[in-house]
Amino acid sequence: RKKESDRINSLCHNYRLLGLDVKEFEDGLALSGEIKNKNAVFESFHDHRIAMAFGVLSLLLNSGGRVNNFDCVKISNPDFIKQIKSITG
Repeated sequence: RKKESDRINSLCHNYRLLGLDVKEFEDGLALSGEIKNKNAVFESFHDHRIAMAFGVLSLLLNSGGRVNNFDCVKISNPDFIKQIKSITG
């Protein structure tokens, strides 16, 4: 909870954007339901790990998705987009 962002809270926020039911706990989270919003614009919270996680999730959504402030991935992996393209063809 004390890294670049409160990662548990950041995950919960973004999952709620999809319309999922989310319960947040001090040490984790619980998800249920089905994705209702397939056009989510996720928040990175300027956290490279959150940005990469929701960048990958966006690839799995039929209509795609976006991640605000995605450039923060350069902190730990400046080749992230190149790597994703190499495995998604």
